[in-house]
Amino acid sequence: MSFNINNQEVKEIYVGNKQVLEAYVGSTLVYQVSGPAPGYDSYILRVRWEDSSKNDNLTFQGMWVNGSTATVSSATFKAYGGSWHSVSSTDIEHATSGSESYNCYCNAIEFTLSVSSMPSSVEWKTGTYYAPSGNIVGELVGISGGSETIIAYTAGSQSANTRYTVIV
Repeated sequence: MSFNINNQEVKEIYVGNKQVLEAYVGSTLVYQVSGPAPGYDSYILRVRWEDSSKNDNLTFQGMWVNGSTATVSSATFKAYGGSWHSVSSTDIEHATSGSESYNCYCNAIEFTLSVSSMPSSVEWKTGTYYAPSGNIVGELVGISGGSETIIAYTAGSQSANTRYTVIV
């Protein structure tokens, strides 16, 4: 789908180095990349506080890709002060399996998904009994050649025992 600006046909839109895949005015789709969505080298689920200065526990107790339990190859979190740290394999297991919760005191956390193609949905559930309140954003990010593109996102208020879904 293309559109015109000042009688010039626009086929691709970029914000910085990130390609815009679709745009809406209200709930009306006004632009979408023609053809299939581009492929990526890897995919990340990034969950972050909407307020970029907030640091508190983001909680996880289950994660799914296309309806099946997610497999995550690695994860990192952004700590107070802006430095990034690795998440242990035990904590990744707790975050994804749903059997135990994982609480991460951070500003943002990124889970590298073990998938070979673009997911149609990525979900996570917060801890059953504990999740500090605050506005959060979940983003499915595609990585290609070292550049990242936010493919889809969801936003809401973090609450205990709540499922959030990013739909592509």
